[in-house]
Amino acid sequence: MYAYVGGNPLSRTDPLGLWAFSVQAYLGAGGGVNVSWANGTLEITGQIGVGIGAGLSWDPNGSPSPHAKECGSGLIARTTFNASAGLGFGPLSTGASYVNAGENVFDPSPKSDVMDWGTGGYSSLSLTPIGVDNTPTTSGFGFRYGVSLSAEAGSYSNW
Repeated sequence: MYAYVGGNPLSRTDPLGLWAFSVQAYLGAGGGVNVSWANGTLEITGQIGVGIGAGLSWDPNGSPSPHAKECGSGLIARTTFNASAGLGFGPLSTGASYVNAGENVFDPSPKSDVMDWGTGGYSSLSLTPIGVDNTPTTSGFGFRYGVSLSAEAGSYSNW
């Protein structure tokens, strides 16, 4: 019981320490920073590119990208496409986001041919079902969107 908090429901902390933090802003040109941690692996990347939109996120279940290896340290360089949209009306909200990242060009793994740049790219689609805010004073409506194409570089390390 209470396995998700290591048997201590009072602390309500994740014993694996999974988390991810991201901040991005684009109005024509822009950039951002991403920091994530899981099971001893820290990944930090920065990005520059073009797009429109801004965002700040904290994901308590986030983790490093598939480009971060499970042991050792290394560099990451990739292109990334991000798109997101959301809609809210009164206490109801929904949204979706899509990420497509290119290959990590710094991956030292054996190459099959001259055009093999390393660890393959990845993509993910996140759909947020309709959520309800139970705050009695919730009212109004809103729409958010963002799209960006960026070059991202950084590193990962395991402790």
